[in-house]
Amino acid sequence: MKIDPPAKPALADELARLKKSAHQMEGVFYNQLFKAMRETVSESGLFDANPGREMFEGLLDQQLADTAAARSKGGLGEAMYEQLRRKLVLAVHEAGTPDLRVARTDRQSE
Repeated sequence: MKIDPPAKPALADELARLKKSAHQMEGVFYNQLFKAMRETVSESGLFDANPGREMFEGLLDQQLADTAAARSKGGLGEAMYEQLRRKLVLAVHEAGTPDLRVARTDRQSE
């Protein structure tokens, strides 16, 4: 008879997902920042504004934002990760179980 191990997410996996999400959020912030910065630059009239250019600039801003967030050390993403990591570890510790599903359920019932 084969017994499957219980399906429970490991704390390390959750922390990795949290870190990825925090850096993605930092990328969204950078993208909005670049978009706002681009809107402050006046048109020179040298190039006509067209939908293709606007789409290219939007894609360029997104790529720059993603790259900046991925390379950032000690930035907004890291600050969010550290703050949320402490809360996640505390929730697991208070629940007294490595099973994060139980820790989440206990915290939500309060």
